[in-house]
Formats: sequence, C-alpha cells, structure tokens
Amino acid sequence: MQRKGYGPSAYLRAMAQRSLATGLVLLLLLSTGGLALSTASATGARSNVCAGSICINELIPNPAGYDDATYPGGEWVELVNEGSSSVDVRNWALVNEASKTLTLDAATIVDYDAADSASYTMAPGDYLVVARNGAADFFLGNSGSRSLDLRNTQGFSQPLATWTGSSSGTSYERDAVTPTNDYVPTNAPTPGQANNQTPTLEIVPGPFHITEVMPNPWPSADNATWPGGEWVEIYNPGTSSVDLTDWTIDDAALNTLRLDGVSTYLADGTTTTVLPAGTRAIVALNGTSMLNNAVEQLDLLWPNETIAQRLEWTRAEPGFGLQQIVNTSWGLAAYPTPFEAEPDQIPNLTRLAADVRFDEILPVASDEGGAEGDTEWIELHNAGATAVDIAGWSVRGGLNNITTVSTSNIVHSGTGTVLDADARALIHMTGDHRLWNFTDVLRLVDATGALVDTAHWFTAPTMDVSLVRDSDPTSPWIPTATPTPGTNGSAPEDAPLLRFSELMPDVAGDDDAAWPNGAWIELINHDDETIDLDGWGFVAPGRSMTIAAGHLPLATSTSLAPGEVALVSLGTDLVLDGTSEDIVALVTPDGRAVEEVGWLEVPEGESLILANSSHAGAGPDGLNRGVGPGWDLSAWPTPGEVNPIWPAWTDGNVLRMMEIMPSCPDGTPAGTWVEVMNVGSADTNASRWRLVDAEGRSWFVRADTWWTPNATGFVLAPNERGLILLEEQADVLGTVVLHDPDASSSSQADLGDLTAIQCRSFIDLLTPALSPWATPGQPEPDTTEMAGPEDLHFTALMPAGSLDDTNVEFFELRNSGTKPAVLDGWILERVTSATNAFQATINDLRIEPGSSVTFSADANGLADLWDGEVVNMTDHLSAAIFLNDGGGAVRLLTPIGAIADAVVWGDGPVNVDGWNGVSVVPPLTGLDHLVYLRGDGCGQSTDTDTAEDWKLRWTRLGAATPCVDGTVSDLSDMRPLIAP
Repeated sequence: MQRKGYGPSAYLRAMAQRSLATGLVLLLLLSTGGLALSTASATGARSNVCAGSICINELIPNPAGYDDATYPGGEWVELVNEGSSSVDVRNWALVNEASKTLTLDAATIVDYDAADSASYTMAPGDYLVVARNGAADFFLGNSGSRSLDLRNTQGFSQPLATWTGSSSGTSYERDAVTPTNDYVPTNAPTPGQANNQTPTLEIVPGPFHITEVMPNPWPSADNATWPGGEWVEIYNPGTSSVDLTDWTIDDAALNTLRLDGVSTYLADGTTTTVLPAGTRAIVALNGTSMLNNAVEQLDLLWPNETIAQRLEWTRAEPGFGLQQIVNTSWGLAAYPTPFEAEPDQIPNLTRLAADVRFDEILPVASDEGGAEGDTEWIELHNAGATAVDIAGWSVRGGLNNITTVSTSNIVHSGTGTVLDADARALIHMTGDHRLWNFTDVLRLVDATGALVDTAHWFTAPTMDVSLVRDSDPTSPWIPTATPTPGTNGSAPEDAPLLRFSELMPDVAGDDDAAWPNGAWIELINHDDETIDLDGWGFVAPGRSMTIAAGHLPLATSTSLAPGEVALVSLGTDLVLDGTSEDIVALVTPDGRAVEEVGWLEVPEGESLILANSSHAGAGPDGLNRGVGPGWDLSAWPTPGEVNPIWPAWTDGNVLRMMEIMPSCPDGTPAGTWVEVMNVGSADTNASRWRLVDAEGRSWFVRADTWWTPNATGFVLAPNERGLILLEEQADVLGTVVLHDPDASSSSQADLGDLTAIQCRSFIDLLTPALSPWATPGQPEPDTTEMAGPEDLHFTALMPAGSLDDTNVEFFELRNSGTKPAVLDGWILERVTSATNAFQATINDLRIEPGSSVTFSADANGLADLWDGEVVNMTDHLSAAIFLNDGGGAVRLLTPIGAIADAVVWGDGPVNVDGWNGVSVVPPLTGLDHLVYLRGDGCGQSTDTDTAEDWKLRWTRLGAATPCVDGTVSDLSDMRPLIAP
C-alpha cells in the first residue's frame, strides 16, 4: 500500500534517509512461530515465536530524527499476516514493557481509510505499518532491555518482541535462526514490504537539478550566513524559468530546506523564487547546520514530494565542495565553484601537459607559513630540453587559494623566473600561502591560464615526509621517506652499491626486541669493493637510526665484502610498522638516500624481498609474477643468507586443489586449510608452491604451512595428498588460485558466493559443494556409500507441544537403510496451504543406519520424556520448523529439491506433492500431547505416503516408550519357604 497524500516513493525515501543518516550497515531477520508470553511475564524474558497469524515483523525503536515524529518519521512497527485468512486489526494494541499502550486505529494505522476495509483488514501475506505519530503516552525504548507485545481485541498476546539497545535509523526483525533471541538488525528499513529486500526508488527528474554542495565550509562556520556557511547550488539547464515555490530539499534526518525567496541567491546577490533559464543559484542554510560531513543523503523534492534527484556521500573535507561522481554517488570536487560550472572530476584533471610539472611536495612542515627551510614547499621540474620562463605561472589549491610564481618565492640554481632544462625550483609556502595537510588538490596553471598539471592527496603524511607522483598519474600522490628538495631523488651516482636484500618489519613477538627475536633488515653489497657499514643508516617517517657494530649480531666487523649480506638488528633504535603503511630508506653516512622500500602491510613473521626474485615465486628470469621491481613476500625468511636463486620449475602443473576447509578450530589439523594432490605420474616436491586469494594474499608451502597425515615431508607420491595451512580465516576466501613455484596457475576454486559451515569442507572445486565430512589428506567421501531418499522417513510427530513454560513439539527422522545418512544441505519444509511454505536447510547432521534423530523446539525439555537422540531444531536447521497444532504438512527434500518423505496431519493440505489421500488425524478428540507414530513406532512400517502408514500405533508424551520390550526374564535358584 502507498501512503495516501505522500508523493511516490515517500516510504522508501524516508526510510533510506534514516539508514544513511547513521552510516550503519544493517543485518538480517526472518519470521518464526511458537509460544506467546504476556508483557507482564516477559520481564527479563526473550522474544517468543508468533502464536497467531498476525506477527510483529519489523520495528524501528530509534529513528533518525524525533521518536514521536509523524510517519514516515518517528517510531513504527510493521505487522505481517502469516495465516491463511484475513484479519481486522482495528482496536488491537501494542503494549511496551512499561505497559504503555498504542491502539491500532485511524490515528496509528498508516494509510487508514474508514471507507476502505482493506486499509485495516490484513489479507494473508499482507504487511501493515503502525506508526506512533506523535502519541505522547507510548514509546519504543532505545537503550537497555526492551519488549513489545501485540494483543488482539480480547487482550490475548500474539507475539512478544524483545531487543537490547538500538542504533539510530536501524530497524529490527525476528532472528531467523533462534526465534527466542532478541530481534536483530535488518539490511535496511522496509516498512510495508518483506524484510531485507532492495527498496525500489522512483526518481522523476525535474526542470533543474543540484550541481554542487558545500557541507563543510572553511574558514567560515557551518552555521554562518551567506556567503559563508553551508550551501547547495542548483542549475536550470532549460530554456524557460522555473518557479521554485514549494520545492524542498530533505536530508537523511528529514530536515527540510525550502527553496524560497529568503535563502535562494542569484549571482548578483539578490534573492529569488524564480530560477531563470541557464542560471545557477545558491540555496544557503543561513544560520543553520543541516548537512552531515560524514554519511549523508539529500533529496530534491517536487512540490508533491516526488523525488527529483538524490545525492549521497560519505565524507566532506573542510572547504571542499561535492559534485556528482556517478548516479546518486557524490564525492569531492577539485575546488568549489559557486555560480560556475563544475570542474572535471579529480582523476580527469589535466596532468603532465607541459615540460614544467610538479615533482615533489612537502605538505606538512614543522613551521607552516614560517621562514624558508622550515615551511612547506613545492618542487617544480623542467623535464624539457629548453629553458622555460615561469613568471606569471600559479599554483592553485583545493580551496581556490592561489600562489603566483615570482622571483620572491622561488629558489633554484638559475636566475629570475627562468627554469633551465632539467632544472628544479622550490616554491616555499610562506606567510598566508598554505598547503592543506589532509586533503588537497593542486593545479599548476601557466601564464595563459591553461591547466598543465595536477597533484592531489587524501591523507596527511607524517611531518617532514614529502609526496611524489604515483606510477599511475591519476592516483593520489604517495609518501617518500627522504625528501630531496632541489634534486632528482635518485641514488647518488658516487655512492657505493649497498642495497636492501630482505626486511622483516613485524616479527612474531616484540618488534623492538634484540636479535634473534626482533625486527631486522638485511643489506647486500652489490659493489666490487668492500663497504664499511659504520655510519650508514635508515630513515623512516619521523624515525631514523645509524648503523654501528652493535647492530650486526652475525658479523665480526662493520666491513661487508662484495656479494655478501649483513643482517642489521633494529631493536629499539628503529621500530617499523608492519601492520599498516610504512616506508624506510637506506642512507649514506652523509645522509643521502640510495634506496627506499615501502609496503601497505606485512604479515607477522614474513619477510620482504624484491618481487622479481625466484624466491618470491617470480621464476628464474624474474618475469613470471607480472610485477615490477617492487617488494613482496619471500617464500620463507633467510636472515643472514643470500636470497636463494631457484632453477626453473619443469615438472608441470602436477598439484591440484582437492578440498578446502574454511574454518575448523577443533579439527585435525585445526583452522583453515587447502588440500592438494599430486596428479602426476612421478614424485613431486610441493615446497614453494603458493596459494593466492582474491585480495592478493599469498601462502607459500614451507615447513610451518605444510601438513601430511604421516608427516612425510614435502615430497608427494602420485595420488598422495598434503595440506597447505592458512591462518584462521573469517570468510570462505573467495577465489583461490594454486601456483607452481614459478607462478604458473595450476588450479582455481571460486568460493565467493558460498556460505561456510564450521568444520565442513568444500570439494568438487570446479563447481564447489559441501562435503559430507572433511577428509584431510584422504580421498573425498563417496556419495554412493551414503543413504538415499528412499532410506529416510518421518517416524514420529507431535505438533501440539505446549508444556508449562516451554514448547517441546517435535518430529523424528529415521534412517532405515544400511548406509549412513549425511543430511547436510537437505531441506525440511513446512506447508500450511497451497501458497504458504517455509523451508529450513539441514546442517551438520549424520544419522547412522537404523538410527533416528528427533528435532524439538526444546531438546532439554523433551529429553526426559522421549527416548533416543533429541536435538534442538536450531542446532541443525537454518531456521526452526514449527508445526501448526491444528494441521499442516512437513516434507523432507534432497538438496536438489526431490521429495524424500512427507506427512500431512489434521487440517493440513492433503494435495501437497509427496502425499496421497486424507491426512493423519487423532484417534480420539481431547488428547493433549498426542504423538503420531509411523508403523509400530520402532522402525517397522510401510511407506505408502498415506495415512494408513500412521494408523498402527500412537502414544502420548511421557507414556511408556513404545519400543521397549515389556517382558522380563531371568535364570536363578529358588528355595520354597513352605513345603509339604
């Protein structure tokens, strides 16, 4: 139902606003069924399953905005009819834990129409929204343990919903796995429709649109008045004027900005309610602060509240405007342009269009705006073959601040403003000239006003760390550990050829510990003469150290012969960060940098070497990884040794992935692993084979990552298997590729769309499927040796299970075959009508031949009253299957949907597939806790899929167990006490 009087998509617009106002990602929730509790009995209680057909499906206790606002603002509760008949819900009531009542009537039922019974009568499958709508004597609590009861006109409780705490803008729904749990977050609020659906959004473009937004002005305050403060720019691209009367802009919290003649400005400073053709105007907030700097959403609304345009963003930097990036997504503009056309998007701005260009930038200095030498600077480089006069050139920042080049602010080896070929000049940002630390977009503009180069960054480097251009010119600039103002930044030609060989920045322990426990750097002498390491050093952002004899635990002196390596123990003198982005430079005794190594993250206990090394899996020629001369993980650390050089791999793709275990903390071996098998005809060595996942993470086969059942080492005989051990993973790895030692792909598995089940592995990796059970190092299970659909039957059933304060309803499954039944992925289905079915997937369940398993809503409560193995439904089902007392059907389906067995009882749907004839009915009326039994209830039964299978015997819960032999026999001596 659409809310009458609201424009199209008003529901979804308002609800999505709440979601975006908080920036939270919302989760899943489904429906269940069971016992009802009154609010009074729910003090400290849990949610219960819905006893009737009308259930609380979704609620929002903490909306973005005022709790008592009028719908679509404010608190609301969504009901759903899960029954088979229509229900009039007028004068029903919602009652909270404080006994505050909200009656369902014309004031609270959304879209209520006294002349239309469909607005308050819920047909099967219908959703209905009940809104607080300003009610003063009712509320949904936001914090602590809260509850809400739905009562019919007789005062009987239907379901009870509970929750603990709530997030702003988040709606909550029933826990699909455990219905007695608190309600859980949804993916997004969806009042009036099924939960966790993608909301439909109707946008009807208008005659004008928003072109720029300033959510975070600087240097003015957010609540300043125009020309300061927050503002929105609109543009009329048409050929006729547009009347702005009654047009509005709403934010995520439903705050409204009106496009009226008070705050809408034309370029000449006048206010207007008419936007002329081809004109831009600024809608200023003038003294209010409505726009969020983080997650926010704006809707431009027609006078009838239809959405004309939607804008969404997640960040706004001080002084930077926002512009459209794609569809509804908005991001940073290069610079603000009120009343002017927007600039190109930042990646599309002109770069390297002239010989003179940006070369290096220092945006964070110790004395910003101070004297030369202590302040920020920009280095320009003339990369051409002729001199260029840069007089009148300018550097323009992201806040439209302009620094014009002149003889007073540049320093270079030449004279005046002429920059010689291959020369560099520094522009010192003194006085009021500044570089923005955290985010800036610099444009180099020549004397004619043409843009010739662009540099930008989105995060602040450490103080006195400079930025240089990335290999991708359109990317943000990257930090360098050693600023080189006025030079080309390459290694000095007269310096000895001492270079990095291997680095371990993050050890398994304390990084600042002494050797052999702490972090280390290995250097190699590529020169033809001995190098004295004394006085050489390392520089990292804000840190440095000088090498001395005490840093060389494996050496007897500081001399390093040609071709040899030296291990430098860092200890407390230089602490590198392996957990996040860091960089370190090797510097000569006179402070000149000769080489830098940078990384985004290094796994604990792993070392870095040149990525084109054979010991990094790049092959003997260094080309197989497809990477440049960067740094990557080594196959294993080799501290104090020259990195191994391996011959080419010539045995082919003889290893293949066979089985993947996403997670099993209690398995043997424990954790995450990938099984590989030698599919070749000869023995093969698995050492240095490598797994790579979709995120680029690597795992080499080596001593601490390899497992075989008999600890036989790296060599696998034909058809023998071994396991590559990974650290415990939080997901199913996505796409995983197995590479040989020279980086050639051998096999691949894509688990990205699959759901992991703890201690269940995936097999058949071309089209991955869950294995019945894990077989590390052994052949996969043979499904022909498992029970099939013909072996599985329902053998007992008790739909009416209310008992004191619990529900022990149950059904029993029996494996009558001679092979074990592995039911993972099979489906249990409850059917109540031709159009109403509910399915749950079985997981982690095995039934041995001749054995049974009983599924109950409360296994503990049933265990003393029923023999055999009793399990909680939610321990082995994706959701509980609750049985209707009056009648229904339950079916067992194979993973591909074939019917294994079915039973229909009471007034259930007898025409359901898999069943024939009338339903199973009680032998007598008025019997409580009646247990239907198939055959004799002890495994002896026919299987005609009719009620005849269930007529031989029945029992009641707590009665004598039907399968226990009642006779007693014994052999003993007897002595008569009375004799003739």
